[in-house]
Amino acid sequence: MMKLSPLSTKALEALGAYHYLSASQLHKAGVGASVRSAREKALQPLVKRPRPLVHCQPFGWVAGRGRLESIYQLTPLGARTLAEIWRCHESEIRYPKTKLKFQRDYEHRKGVIDIHIAFRNWAGRSEDRDILSFDPYYFRPRKRPLPQFRFKPNPSLPVD
Repeated sequence: MMKLSPLSTKALEALGAYHYLSASQLHKAGVGASVRSAREKALQPLVKRPRPLVHCQPFGWVAGRGRLESIYQLTPLGARTLAEIWRCHESEIRYPKTKLKFQRDYEHRKGVIDIHIAFRNWAGRSEDRDILSFDPYYFRPRKRPLPQFRFKPNPSLPVD
């Protein structure tokens, strides 16, 4: 098993739970004393390794909003490392298998993750609450066929 700081270990565990995170979301999830410490002390050591455990997807500037936050996700090696930490089989770790595709729905996905973080924080405040699962829409298989529509001509309508 690799040597990781406690903060980096918590960051890996948070990525295992939430799948995608920005530095500010990582801080909301309880990693780091500030957003800066979450980014620099927890995430950067995982990203800047010779074989990274975490992938970083930077985003550019948006007019009227400024620079969008980078989004982080586990790499396959990060998932294997997390499986060692959690003492489970690697197949039990759900993580994005491909690079991020956040361009079209950046705000929406960040919002879904913010809700997930708030929900877990709320549940963690009481021993009576336990989250069995949270199903983010972006992991659902796209193999379900789209509905097919067939239009039959209506014989009572005049034809031009």
